[in-house]
Amino acid sequence: MNIPMLLELAIGELGVSEDAGKDDDTAGRILAYRQAVLNRDPDRDPEPWCADFVAWVHKEAGTPLGPKGEGFSYVPYLSDWLDKSGFGFCVGEKLPQAGDMVVFNLNIEDEIKKGLEPKPDHVGIVYEVH
Repeated sequence: MNIPMLLELAIGELGVSEDAGKDDDTAGRILAYRQAVLNRDPDRDPEPWCADFVAWVHKEAGTPLGPKGEGFSYVPYLSDWLDKSGFGFCVGEKLPQAGDMVVFNLNIEDEIKKGLEPKPDHVGIVYEVH
C-alpha cells in the first residue's frame, strides 16, 4: 500500500463538507466519494459519507477496498470485511499506523440504553500516532 499517496489524497480533501448540510448530499466532492463505491445498498441511501470517502481514497491510491474492489458505503459492512479479511484488528492488539482505517461507534451508549446491539457507525484514516 502506498501510504504517502493515501495520506496525501485524504489530506487534500480536508475542508469538504455537505453542500446541502446533510448526510444525504449527492453533489460536489461527496458525489465523487459516493461514486467510488460500485455496489451501493439502496436500502442504506442516503447515509453518512465517511465510508464512501475512505473507499474513494483507497481506490484513488490504487488499493480499492472489498473482495472485488467494490468499496463499502456502510460502515458495518466495511468493519465486517476488515475482520473477515484479516485487515482489521482491535485496539490493544497492535499499535495503529498511519494509513490504517479506524472504525468506531459514536453512539454506543445510546444504543446500549435502547437495548440495541451496538454497531460501528464511523470510519476514518489514521494520519499520525503519538
